[in-house]
Amino acid sequence: MTAAITPLTPADLAAYRDELADPLVAVVAGGSSLGFLTGLDRAGAAAWWDGLPPAVEDGSLAPWISRDGADGPVDGTVGW
Repeated sequence: MTAAITPLTPADLAAYRDELADPLVAVVAGGSSLGFLTGLDRAGAAAWWDGLPPAVEDGSLAPWISRDGADGPVDGTVGW
């Protein structure tokens, strides 16, 4: 399958928050802290995503997701 790369809106962050939490928890658990401490759980990761809509709204953050195919699970994120 071809990766699907999609920008996220503030509404998307809310709609996908639980799905977005999973790769964040996995990356931290695998030793790539990304500024998070070991032991980050799904609730903590979801709460982190919940805090991002204001930055997306004001244009200071542009988050994107990668999926394996159009409807596959989120397998990566990037933001700038």
